[in-house]
Amino acid sequence: MKKISHPTITFLAITTLALTITGWCWNQLSPFLSGIFVFDIKEYFKTSFYGIILCTIWLYTTRKRHKETIKLFRAKKERMDQGYQSLQKELKQKEIQIEQLQYKLTCQQSDINKKATLQKELRNLNAQRDILLQEIIQHSDARTKIEHILIDYKQKGHSKETLSEKDWRSLANELDQKDIILQYSNQFCFTPSEQNYCYLLLTDYSATDRGKLLQLTRQTVYRREHDILTKLGENYEAGKLKNIVRKWVN
Repeated sequence: MKKISHPTITFLAITTLALTITGWCWNQLSPFLSGIFVFDIKEYFKTSFYGIILCTIWLYTTRKRHKETIKLFRAKKERMDQGYQSLQKELKQKEIQIEQLQYKLTCQQSDINKKATLQKELRNLNAQRDILLQEIIQHSDARTKIEHILIDYKQKGHSKETLSEKDWRSLANELDQKDIILQYSNQFCFTPSEQNYCYLLLTDYSATDRGKLLQLTRQTVYRREHDILTKLGENYEAGKLKNIVRKWVN
């Protein structure tokens, strides 16, 4: 038998207690109020009973929908974890192939045609490795947490989860392996939030989603961009900061 959750029991208990207290108060005051207005206690309890039923149905369907969302998210995360492990193995194989090919190129001195073929093969392997790296980034724990936060906002309008300092470091390592943004952050005295905002500009998240991840309103997001551009000695223009940050890293 399925157990009733604690929030449901609490809701029903509080509602029942409120109805009981209201009924008792009415019984005590009815002799004094009967001449002022007419109140049908039976109709009151009947309406309240139907109200409890409707509220219970609403609470049940809401929690059921939320549980289904969590279940789908966990299933997706499990698939992503499996894909992440597979991509890591494939990337390791590519790294070994690239290392072997680089060694062949070093040893190859006389045959120009063969060397050109090896160089072309090396470029293809490097391109395949870059694609794998991007896929691995999309499967990382930080990206998974980001998706969970955005799903919460879509479903409930808010999220109890936030990105921790560890999550931001993980995201920074994925997006800016040479710590270019960190160097500019130190040079121009960015706040930690401004630095994290610059990392998000390296992704495809919208201004609204960036605000959700930093717990900022849409208006504050544009204010944040304005403040960063001011520190850089630049005037505000839509999309200008994103172009600047991407030029730094690329």
